[in-house]
Amino acid sequence: MSAVTDWIGRNKVGLMIIGTGAGLLLLLQVVSGCATLEDYIRFRVPPEVQRVVRVGPTVPLSQSGVVASSWSAYIESNTQLLQSNVRKAWGTLYFVQGLLEVGVSGLEAPGGFPVGGAILALLFGTGGLMLERPGQGKKTAGEKEASHKHGRKVVMDVLALVGGSRRPRGNNNPTPSDPEA
Repeated sequence: MSAVTDWIGRNKVGLMIIGTGAGLLLLLQVVSGCATLEDYIRFRVPPEVQRVVRVGPTVPLSQSGVVASSWSAYIESNTQLLQSNVRKAWGTLYFVQGLLEVGVSGLEAPGGFPVGGAILALLFGTGGLMLERPGQGKKTAGEKEASHKHGRKVVMDVLALVGGSRRPRGNNNPTPSDPEA
């Protein structure tokens, strides 16, 4: 045994290198069993992508697919939304332009009378205000009937006071010639 200890005493540096290598090999085996090398290599994520995808400033390489697909989905959905909003805005513009063109062309009346269209529109609009609304006829007829009855009562009262009534006041038996009967 003394030969082995003598040899170890003479080769301390070599044995340290061999021991360190074996320890490192053992450590690498343990690390590779727990995680992949992609978990240890990280990449930087731009600030806008960090905000949208909600990740930190650096992400492991193993997560790159998730980050890239989330960013692509965000870009695609916002691109479609932007295109839809632009199409709606163009549609609104065409609608308003059409209304303005009809309004401007309406200022010219038939026969080329300047501003005649506006005058005609004003006249027809005023005429429309004079028309009866639906249901207004019944209301007006009811008001006329009530007014007629009230006027007739007032006239009969005045005639009774003057004494020229065909029927004395307080007579509850109408005569056949009485229109109220």
